[in-house]
Amino acid sequence: MVLKNKLYALLRDYAASKLRKTNALAQLYKDYIEYLKGETQDKIDKAVLLEKEKLYRAYQIAYYDIGEETKIFETVFNHKYAELKKKQRMKFRAYRESVRRKIAKLNPETDAEEIETLRSSIENKEREINEYVETIANGWREEFKAESALRTSANPNDTALMELKQNIEANIDAYRKEAVEKYTAKHDAKVAKIREKIAKIEATIPEKIGKLETASKKYAKLEAETIKNETEKKVSKLNAEISKYEELLTNASEQEKEKYEKILTVLRSDLSLLETSGKTKEEIIKDDEVLAIDNLCMYFGGIKAVNKLSFSVKHKEIFGLIGPNGAGKTTVFNCITQFYKPTAGNISFRNKNNEIVDLTKEVVHNVILQGIVRTFQNLEVIKDITVLDNLLIAAHRDYTSGLFQHMLHTPILRVEENVITQRALKVLEFMGLLKYKDMYAWGLPYGILKKIEIARTLMCNPQLIILDEPAAGLNDSETVELAELIRRIRDEYNTTVLLVEHDMGLVMDVCDRICAISFGNLLALGTPKEIQSNKAVQEAYLGVSED
Repeated sequence: MVLKNKLYALLRDYAASKLRKTNALAQLYKDYIEYLKGETQDKIDKAVLLEKEKLYRAYQIAYYDIGEETKIFETVFNHKYAELKKKQRMKFRAYRESVRRKIAKLNPETDAEEIETLRSSIENKEREINEYVETIANGWREEFKAESALRTSANPNDTALMELKQNIEANIDAYRKEAVEKYTAKHDAKVAKIREKIAKIEATIPEKIGKLETASKKYAKLEAETIKNETEKKVSKLNAEISKYEELLTNASEQEKEKYEKILTVLRSDLSLLETSGKTKEEIIKDDEVLAIDNLCMYFGGIKAVNKLSFSVKHKEIFGLIGPNGAGKTTVFNCITQFYKPTAGNISFRNKNNEIVDLTKEVVHNVILQGIVRTFQNLEVIKDITVLDNLLIAAHRDYTSGLFQHMLHTPILRVEENVITQRALKVLEFMGLLKYKDMYAWGLPYGILKKIEIARTLMCNPQLIILDEPAAGLNDSETVELAELIRRIRDEYNTTVLLVEHDMGLVMDVCDRICAISFGNLLALGTPKEIQSNKAVQEAYLGVSED
């Protein structure tokens, strides 16, 4: 039965991957149609702009704009004047130094008259150079004025200029209509072909859904039987162990009784856990919920990092998970994303296709395909590449083309690159990071790097975003901005946010509901107001009063 079940698991995973790829391909071409719409408009605008520049050259030649030319002259004049002045000053300094050397060789008592003459020559030379500079500069000004007067007198009258401008605008309008017709025809032809492809792709979806449902039902049936048999064996074994220690307890000494009672407590706890773990994923999660955790346990040897924890997260909810350091918050995240395989318990998730998935059966690299993305406490931004490339790498699971298509750079790869790049630019604009797109992440401020990491999660079209201490290291103004950003992400991307954070101001401000845990155990679950007034939470954070 185990071998047969593994075979059905492989068939189910293969059918799911084929269906996922087909849906992704259909969505890719739909997004490409939107991309083509913008590309066509850009081509029209560029063609019209080039024609406009070409036609307006005649207007610019016919009409001499003295104001614009004066600005240009002033810029050029200032540069040339500074250069001329610098050059003449260098000549003056050379002359002055040579005269000073001559004065130094003379005797002040016997050659006083000659010394005075030489000093006067320095002043005369400086005056001469300044006059020369101003003469040249005035010559440039007079030359410009004469040329401007000549060209201004040749300007056509206002009526002629107005007619010329009207003719140009009429020609531009006519050209715009031609460009719209030309590029729209090409766009429509291309879109028609793409829609045919989409229709062919979508026609195969029902068959692939049927294969997936068949394989899933057979797998689920065998899996349920296997789990039932294994659970019954474990329950039977535990009952036998409990009976054994209960019998030993009746005849034990006081010292042994304490030991046996501890063992019985653990065994009964394990038995209770087994008896409650038989729920199906459909029983665990409700219609309005995205994520449901039931009796989650994560043990590391004798350490119970998470112990029988249960909570659920609703669609489009900002849900907070709080607790002191070492409470098990990140361990819960790691269990949801399957970095850790839970010791016991169920984690059910409603994915992007409204299917209920048992996350404990998923491998870690496939969790993202269900619509779950996360950030980390430590920045995971790649600093040796640009900000835009960081976002493109985040979307790598959305590529449907394989190694062969990448080697040959096939049309489908070019379509994917265009669509995903356009999506990345939109995400950067949404996050206010567009100006950083071509910068390397290395050296950017910490607050910007935090935003980049959140932007990477949006590249995956997420159903659930898990943020692990996003405000760590941010100042007060950046934290306020982050709170607003989280709300905008929830609203504009129609997604759910699960947040772990130590900044209680942020948590209480942005979260709809909060789950407080301590040492892996549930303390309280409710609205921010209910959590603030909960005594167990206050004690966990502030300690118990000795009074």
